[in-house]
Amino acid sequence: MQSVALTKKNLLPLYSLFIANAISLVGNVFTLIAIPWFVLQTTGSATKTGITGVFNILPVVLAGFLGGTIVDRLGYKRTSIISDLASGVTTALVSILYFTIGLEFWQLMILVFLGAFLDTPGSTARAALLPELAEQAGMPIERVTSLTHVIECGAYGRRSAGGFADRNHRHSKRFVAGRGFIPYLGWDYLGSRPKTLGA
Repeated sequence: MQSVALTKKNLLPLYSLFIANAISLVGNVFTLIAIPWFVLQTTGSATKTGITGVFNILPVVLAGFLGGTIVDRLGYKRTSIISDLASGVTTALVSILYFTIGLEFWQLMILVFLGAFLDTPGSTARAALLPELAEQAGMPIERVTSLTHVIECGAYGRRSAGGFADRNHRHSKRFVAGRGFIPYLGWDYLGSRPKTLGA
């Protein structure tokens, strides 16, 4: 009985990580598509839309070089949590600032950069947690890795996000991004008028 108790499986931490990873990935995909779309809708400038795309990708490249150091300094769990909080807060600020005091283009670029900078370290940290959680769950690491890839390549991919944006193109200025939908709903309900992005 004692040996059975000691080897009892604990699936909750692993499945919690799967759920957190899925939510994070969905937010990343919606943000990657919705923010450039938002810029195009509010400014009508293809150049600014391209610059926004650069500011979405550039921090990912830079974080690729610094990500290991960040994860080592903060630890796996802390890095994962901080990365998603940073992404969520910065994206929500896009909506909040735009509907209240206004949002300049350069301010948006700072928020986009900061929001994307910790995405890569966060993904690395979550991946590093898998072996330990797989052992706790009594699940082969191969199966855990396969489930992780299924989540990453699942139905909530770019095609779904693109379809959402296409079906809601009239409201894309107010939606802004996947993680900013709560401020959007609030300000839309209050009837606030958005302010166009400046130069």
